[in-house]
Amino acid sequence: MGYIIYVRKTDYTQIGEQMEKGKYIADWAGHIATAHTELVKQENTRELGKIRQHANEHAVQNWLLHEGFRVFRHEEMTEEQFGALDHNCSGWDMIEPSSGLRIQAKYRGGKSVGNRWHMEQTRRTTGANVGKSHQGQVRYEDNEFDMMVFTSPPAVSNSFSSDDLIAIPVSELRDPKKPGFLVGRVPAAVVKKWRNRQPTDVIAEAITRKLSDNA
Repeated sequence: MGYIIYVRKTDYTQIGEQMEKGKYIADWAGHIATAHTELVKQENTRELGKIRQHANEHAVQNWLLHEGFRVFRHEEMTEEQFGALDHNCSGWDMIEPSSGLRIQAKYRGGKSVGNRWHMEQTRRTTGANVGKSHQGQVRYEDNEFDMMVFTSPPAVSNSFSSDDLIAIPVSELRDPKKPGFLVGRVPAAVVKKWRNRQPTDVIAEAITRKLSDNA
């Protein structure tokens, strides 16, 4: 039995599509937006997490700036300002320069409590990461960042909301069974504890502690 397949062409002409014989040039932004729209409709939390992760860093930074915190992402920093930087392998995404507070931002949406707040990385388990893997996944060391900020919406939507943010100090994420490393998945009880705190308060307190420690 045959199938008739209808293909709907999205109109990208307003965002820079150019059509010539034998050539197709388009702005990636349009295709990314279309893919994102489809994933939201499908409620595909796994793939949404992948497509939103880098954008989430921008969203979290803008939220912090809106709340009065001065923070920089890796891409905005220069070695003249901050010394030698590794933009690919460092465990933190942004920094508050007056205190040196390092923030890691992760997008973790969906309803799966058991697997939702995982922190395994995609780093290779060879080379510099030998000894850092646990059950096939590379763990963060406990000195790579100071604060984890989860964007954790329980339902799929097109909106980023500060109501979905959870700030957790790294001291709460250390794995007692693997000294020097963080847990691979944050226990639901820890998430519940810190979800009840205003993330702005948690971050402000951490900055104050850092400044005091550095004094």
